[in-house]
Amino acid sequence: MAEEAASILKLSDVVITACTLLGPILAVQAQKWVEGYRQRG
Repeated sequence: MAEEAASILKLSDVVITACTLLGPILAVQAQKWVEGYRQRG
């Protein structure tokens, strides 16, 4: 049971780290897409 908890903790750490790193990148991309859509529209 302790091993399962450790693997879940590691998985959540990976997810949190990925979201922390990718969040700002995706936000910038979304902003670029919105600006491009507004210019075309």
